[in-house]
Amino acid sequence: MQEHAIGTWSARTGVAPPAGRKGIFDHATMNPPGLGQFMSDGAALDRCKARLSLYIGDVHGANSSDPTSSAST
Repeated sequence: MQEHAIGTWSARTGVAPPAGRKGIFDHATMNPPGLGQFMSDGAALDRCKARLSLYIGDVHGANSSDPTSSAST
């Protein structure tokens, strides 16, 4: 059991959000049904990947779409 708040949101709906914050599903940008639409938009995914690469660099590791792939750095 978690006894101390760590400033993050719980995945459980019965757990209150961090003090002074809205619930995770109360944010306007939280749109679970829209995830499928976003994931099916290849151009939007490419733009998102490019933006993330600018901030954190290229992704390294196993190819999640290849069941025979193993992690490498």
